[in-house]
Amino acid sequence: MLPCKVTCEESDDDNRKRELLPNIINEPKSLQLVELGVKHFQNGEYHNAYQTLQSMTEECIIAKYLVAIILYSGSDQLPSQPLDAVKIMYDVFVQSQNDPTLKTIGREIKHASCYLLGVAHYIGVGVNHNYDVAAQWWSIAAEELLMLPGDSDFPIVTDFGLQCQTCLAKYYLTERRDPLKSFIWHNEACNNGHLESKSVVGTQFS
Repeated sequence: MLPCKVTCEESDDDNRKRELLPNIINEPKSLQLVELGVKHFQNGEYHNAYQTLQSMTEECIIAKYLVAIILYSGSDQLPSQPLDAVKIMYDVFVQSQNDPTLKTIGREIKHASCYLLGVAHYIGVGVNHNYDVAAQWWSIAAEELLMLPGDSDFPIVTDFGLQCQTCLAKYYLTERRDPLKSFIWHNEACNNGHLESKSVVGTQFS
């Protein structure tokens, strides 16, 4: 099984999402509320983050994204609700593709949702266990890194996009027994700077 899971850990992409909040929330009070929820999340206060952000999920995709993660993982005061979490994360994916106002952040949110939906299918929590469906979700983000041009204001490579490439590499090696495709994806992630894939390429495929 892949050593991947849904957690409440923060990534560089999450830092960028916080920086872009003023670009996607115009109402000052709403912005303050979401920023407070994000602060609770970063401090590990997941129940407080959930209570703060749940009322903002229709207004702010970042609030919806964080609520989905909190519900999937659960906390000391909030039981895990994986079925609801997966539904919300799918909504995040759809919104990240279809909302033109999310141009500056949609790619990062999209890759994050692809990774997390893939993990859900891989471990079979919140949805039926299916390795191949997991790989389909990871492929969306992994292949997008190959096709979309980057620009100076918004780089193409995202943390979760790289993670999807590495997960695909593991999938092809462990589930498909296809070392060539595994190497291709590890090599791609390696070239994009993913440390785990760099280590694998340097040891297993050298």
